Amino acid sequence: MAEKKFYWLKLDEDFFDSHEAKVIEGTFRGPETLLFYIKLLVESVGHNGMLRFSARVPYDKAKLASLTKMSPEAVQEATEVLTDLGLMETLDDGTIYLPAVEEMTGSRSQSEEAVRQRRHRERQRAQEEPDAKEVTEERDGSVTDVTAERDRSVTNRNERLDIRDKSIDKKESKEKKRAKFSPPSYEEARDYYASKTYAFGFDKWWTYYTEAERPWTKGDGTPVKDWKRTMATWQNREAEKPAGEKSNRTNHKGREYSDEFLEGLYKKLE
Repeated sequence: MAEKKFYWLKLDEDFFDSHEAKVIEGTFRGPETLLFYIKLLVESVGHNGMLRFSARVPYDKAKLASLTKMSPEAVQEATEVLTDLGLMETLDDGTIYLPAVEEMTGSRSQSEEAVRQRRHRERQRAQEEPDAKEVTEERDGSVTDVTAERDRSVTNRNERLDIRDKSIDKKESKEKKRAKFSPPSYEEARDYYASKTYAFGFDKWWTYYTEAERPWTKGDGTPVKDWKRTMATWQNREAEKPAGEKSNRTNHKGREYSDEFLEGLYKKLE
């Protein structure tokens, strides 16, 4: 029997100030679209960002409306906006994929959760020990404050628990970071790019991330966590170029977005 796991979604404190969130809020149903996105993130948190109604049946607009308790019209617009921003993808088999989920997910196995709960109980017991009367006793000719000794013992024990907790958390964090990113092969990245309607040059993107002094790092020097998301970011920047420097784009259904529409969408940030 597989061990049960616990998952949670980690939002950065500047989540609502991010570029994507501001673009979403600038659309006609901005608040609804943002709420729709967060609901999908939570729903897919235990499935590596993948969403299906069942193993054989993918989600359609009606099922998504029922899942999120939103109108079909709101779902339709939200899916188009999120897809255009690269925050949501619909795979060939109908599976909905949310690229950001993998780096936003925290998880813990049942055994790890049991350790956490045990440590929590130990702290509670240490804090809830009944206060004893102030007592003194004579030891080897000296007077000792028994209550003070007990308090020091409890404090020391809590400090040891805190040190142990931080050590375990640090180790878990390092292990997750090491296993986080796996760079794609040229063919894998090229196939993914070809499945989209991105307007930026693929070879330029590939060279930027693979032939740099430190491959797969962003412009600010931080490591890349999701290479698919970097493509979406490049596409967003492409959309922000002056009208004469960019071409129209289409979504995954082939619907065309004019330069004027895209320029107006992003100018709402100003």
